[in-house]
Amino acid sequence: MLFDVVDVPETKAGAGAGQTLHDVSAAGINFADTHHRLAAN
Repeated sequence: MLFDVVDVPETKAGAGAGQTLHDVSAAGINFADTHHRLAAN
């Protein structure tokens, strides 16, 4: 499964109207984006 759906108490949500809260445990980084970022320095 790509996503887990869980209930979050409103006090921790911090999301406004029309927004959602996501807990990201892993993310991919594209090599081209990394290269572009390093070239900016």
